[in-house]
Parts: sequence; C-alpha cells; structure tokens
Amino acid sequence: FVMIDSPSDSQILSGLQVVGLRATATDPEDGQLGGASINWASDLDGPLGTGSPLTVSAADLSESEHVLTAKATDSMGNQGVAEVTIQVFRVRPANLPPKADAGADRTVEWTQNPIGLDGTASSDPNGDPLSYAWSVASGPAGSSAAPDDPSSATPSFVPDLLGTYVFELVVGDGKLESAPDSVEITVVDTTPPQAFCNAPPTIVPVHKPILFKATATDIGDADPDVTITAFDCFKV
Repeated sequence: FVMIDSPSDSQILSGLQVVGLRATATDPEDGQLGGASINWASDLDGPLGTGSPLTVSAADLSESEHVLTAKATDSMGNQGVAEVTIQVFRVRPANLPPKADAGADRTVEWTQNPIGLDGTASSDPNGDPLSYAWSVASGPAGSSAAPDDPSSATPSFVPDLLGTYVFELVVGDGKLESAPDSVEITVVDTTPPQAFCNAPPTIVPVHKPILFKATATDIGDADPDVTITAFDCFKV
C-alpha cells in the first residue's frame, strides 16, 4: 500500500519553487518499506528519482500539468502505486482555473426517491468561491431525468428508467471555468417481485371448482406491471 504525503493533489509549483516528494509504503510481509524502495516519475518528464523525501524543483519540470507517480517495490518484487496531480508554471498566474469534481461513479438500486449528486470536492487554487453548473451528458434512451437544481453543489435527480446516467459538472470562480468532470450513476433492479395468493376455504365440496386469485407486485421496478408466469397447486 502506497500513500503520497507530499505534494498535495492539485498543488501549484512555479518559478524556482521546490517541493519534497514524500510517500509512505507498507507491505503485509515486509512491514514499513524504506524510502529507497520508492521510485518517482512524471507522466511528462519520466523518472524523477528514488527516495522519500526526494526534492524536486519546478525549474526542472516541464510547464504543464503533471501526474506524479510513487511506485514502491517489496522484497518479492511486488509493486504498489499512488498518484497525485500538480501544475507547474514558470510564472504563477494571477488567477488559476478551478477544478471540478463530480464525485465517484456508483451503482444504485432502482428507486423513485431522489438520488444525490455531490460536487463539493471541487476546488479553486486561489480560494475563490465557486459557482456550479450541472448538465445531463447522457442517459437511458427515452429518459427525461435531470438535476433538480443545476446550480447547486449537491443537486439530486429522480431516475425514470433503468440504465446509466452520466452527469457533467463545470465550476467557475467568476473569471475562469473549469474543465468538465463527469460522474456515472448506474441504476439497476435486483429486487425480485412479490406474489400473493388468496386463501380459499379450507373445506370445499368434492368436484366443485376452487377459485384461486393471485396478484404480484414489484415495488422496486421501473415498470410496476408484473406478469404471473406460473401457478402451481400442491397436495398436502
């Protein structure tokens, strides 16, 4: 297991600023792994070095967004990886764009109650207050479901069909807008229907027809109509 302690996610480096790359790594057999087992790399600039901490200067990194990777190797050669994203500038801009976070993808059981969306993990590097704009990127064919309050950080929607709903979030700081971030909500139905049968009289004349009446419901289904496919009687 690898965890990056520094830099923090979305941290900004500029000019000659330096940062100590620090990570901790643990292994069930080896216990705490030493810094010499941790290798750092950038998706843009390649290997950065080994150790924890490892000092890196913004001047040595390309000006862009970097995904930094800390990879730890145990005594058996097994590896664990953690990632963090940073931004590098030669000159720090006066205002930086915010970052949208629409939350984690998830699967939920069919419901006619509202399902919440959560954009509160969105952030602005300058600490400016954020505005929120949610939209429907895609959904099941024929669906008209939409966020109830697209300008809220935590709107909700009521699914009207089974399937996958994709919502996009863009946040703004009053001057700049973020790139969109999306979240997938997959609505499934795994709840079986319930069948009910009336209780006929316990004693009936021989050769006289007995009327059975059965009903079925599926309160968890997008389509509440249920077809009874079999009706069996047993002698007891």
